[in-house]
Amino acid sequence: MSVFSLKMMKTASASELKPLHRDAIVAALQARHASAAWLLPGVVEVVSETCSTNTDLLAYARRMGDRTPQRSLLVTQNQTQGRGRHGRSWDCPAGAALALSIGLRSPRAPAALGGLTLLCGLAVKQALAQAGAKVGLKWPNDVLDLATRQKLSGVLVELQPLGDKSVWLVIGIGINLDAAPAGAAQLGQVDDLARLITDIVMALEQRYAVFEASGFEPLMQEFNDAHLLQGEPVMLLQGEHVTLRGHFAGINASGEALIQTAEQIHLVSAGELRLRREGKA
Repeated sequence: MSVFSLKMMKTASASELKPLHRDAIVAALQARHASAAWLLPGVVEVVSETCSTNTDLLAYARRMGDRTPQRSLLVTQNQTQGRGRHGRSWDCPAGAALALSIGLRSPRAPAALGGLTLLCGLAVKQALAQAGAKVGLKWPNDVLDLATRQKLSGVLVELQPLGDKSVWLVIGIGINLDAAPAGAAQLGQVDDLARLITDIVMALEQRYAVFEASGFEPLMQEFNDAHLLQGEPVMLLQGEHVTLRGHFAGINASGEALIQTAEQIHLVSAGELRLRREGKA
C-alpha cells in the first residue's frame, strides 16, 4: 500500500500515464546509484491526478510526524490546484506539464535555509540543459528560456516542522511541456520523463549535500553566473507594488538579491524581479 494514501489523490496505472511510471523512475535512480533513501518502498510515487503535489507531501509529513522518511518524490502530469509564489495558481493540465515535489528531511532551522530555493533552481537548470534546453535563472525561483526570457519552469519551497526539531522541506517544481500559457516557454514533449526527473533529483542531491555541509556560499558564484538579469535595470515587486528600482548586482552568501541604486546596495530577501526599461518609471 502506498504511503501517500490521501483522498485527494488518484494513483496512476501504467496505461494511464505512459511513458511516466514509478518503476521507470526507480530504475533510473538505481542506474544513477542514488542513495538508499531514494530506493525504499513507497518513497517514489506517480499519481495520475492530484490537487497539488506540495500540498500532498506537506499533509503526509503532518500525518507521519517523526516517522517521515529522509526522502520522498511525488510526480504527476495532471495537477488541478497547484500554486506558485505569492498564492498564484500553477495548474498542470493533463500531459501539458510536469509537476513534482521532492521531500527532504533537514536538521537545519528555518532561519538557516537561506538560498535553498536558489540551489533548487540550479538543479532544475542543469537537468533541463541535459534535456537539450537552453535556459538561465531569474532570482529567486524562475528558470527562463534563454532566447525569449520566458518562464519555462518554477520552484516553490515550503516547510513543515517535525516533532524532533527537524524540518520537512517540500520542493515543488513545475515544467511546461506543451500548451504553455501565453507569455511562457515550453520544453516540448520529452521521450524519457523518468530520466529528466532523475536528473533533477541527482542534481538537487549534489547541491543539497554541499548546502547541508557549508551553506549556500559555495553555490553563490554558480547562481550569479546563471542569472540572466545580472547588471540589468530591474524593479522589485512585493505583491503588485513596485518597492525598489535599481540594477541587479548579484546575490550574497545568504541568497539575498543585491539591488544597486544611486545611493546604496539594498539586500532583498523576498519579492519578484522584473526587467525595467531604462528611462521608464
